[in-house]
Amino acid sequence: MAQPVTGTIDLATAMNNPRDAYANLLRSQHEEWVKDFQPLEQNLIGMTTYNGNKGIADGIIANQSAAINNNFEQAQGVASRSLARYGVAMNPAETQVSGRAIDLAKTTAQVDMRNKVNNMQADLNRSILNGGTAVGG
Repeated sequence: MAQPVTGTIDLATAMNNPRDAYANLLRSQHEEWVKDFQPLEQNLIGMTTYNGNKGIADGIIANQSAAINNNFEQAQGVASRSLARYGVAMNPAETQVSGRAIDLAKTTAQVDMRNKVNNMQADLNRSILNGGTAVGG
């Protein structure tokens, strides 16, 4: 079995067994990346993922969840005031169906927002690892 290469390749070894020489070169490059670059990349990702004790993504999710809930509550208030203006009231069955539709729409909005925040965080991490060249969606 060939000895691991550290930095340079002996030409005679490379000529006699090029596959081992290439494999050793790749191993040494990977070991160098793990030792020198991986901690730096993880540190950069950590800087974007965490702002003090609160993650950027967690903060966005909390703010947007509150905004979604507030918007749906306002929409329900507008709808009930519009019905009251014309003297119309929903019976309990209609209220239940309307409530289910609103809950479904709210849940869909929450899931969509969380997916978009997760994609944003992944794009930011890729951008850091690529030197700022990732294209966001």
